[in-house]
Amino acid sequence: MTNRCGTVGRVGARIGTMGIALAVGALVLGATPARAAEMDWDQAAVAGLAGELAAALKGIRKAVRQAGSPSVASMQARAWHEFSDKLRLIEQESKHLASALGNGAGQAETLPAYRRLQMLVRDARDLGPKLFIQKPLQDQLDAGSAVLGKLAMYYPADA
Repeated sequence: MTNRCGTVGRVGARIGTMGIALAVGALVLGATPARAAEMDWDQAAVAGLAGELAAALKGIRKAVRQAGSPSVASMQARAWHEFSDKLRLIEQESKHLASALGNGAGQAETLPAYRRLQMLVRDARDLGPKLFIQKPLQDQLDAGSAVLGKLAMYYPADA
């Protein structure tokens, strides 16, 4: 059931007015900070940041799914499920990156995973304006954003 604001029944009642664009925008904007230059590679620091990123994003898809999804008849349903899947991939890719770096893989070996993570985040951002989200999820995305911004300093700017 959709109310006059375009939100869906129980989901709309819990979500409020916080737009997903703000939450995902925070993650993406933090992912590409203005920087003067790429930092020298520090395996321990990068591995630590990747671990922090994986921890910050752990369970993010579950949090979105627990918030509830729009009804099947809703125009948001497709975007919601696509967004949920992007979050699943972001969570998996962040775990993969942390594992690879923790096992000693360097910048060249992890650059494809880092680029894929950046692409997934951009894709999620593009879906954001179509959805609404609650504040606890925004807080989790903000935490991921902060770490992803730090991690970006160790990879080429064109990544």
